[in-house]
Amino acid sequence: MFWKGTTPWGGFAGLLSGTLTGLVLYGLELMGIIVYGAPMAGNFWRAWWAWLVCVGVTVAVSMLTSGSRKTDSELHGLVWGLTEKKEGVEPAWYKRPVVLAVAVLAIAIVLNIIFF
Repeated sequence: MFWKGTTPWGGFAGLLSGTLTGLVLYGLELMGIIVYGAPMAGNFWRAWWAWLVCVGVTVAVSMLTSGSRKTDSELHGLVWGLTEKKEGVEPAWYKRPVVLAVAVLAIAIVLNIIFF
């Protein structure tokens, strides 16, 4: 969880509404009411709308049921904002994400030049 203000009812209602949104949109696609250009486009848009509804309902229901919020001590270790952040050791240069990303990008460019 990322927001310590989420209540149990807010989380439940959000997950339920997001799941139902995805199912309804899939049903509408099967009936031909909604048509996407490609199957993957349908997956993307269903996921987007399900997530948006889930977050909106979670926040709205949590605001309406704010009396059932848990204390910080009850949420310790469960919510990202209340979890202790440990200082890590600096990795070697060849294990850093930026170096690896640049290497992968360079390899992709070279392969595109060779085979395209």
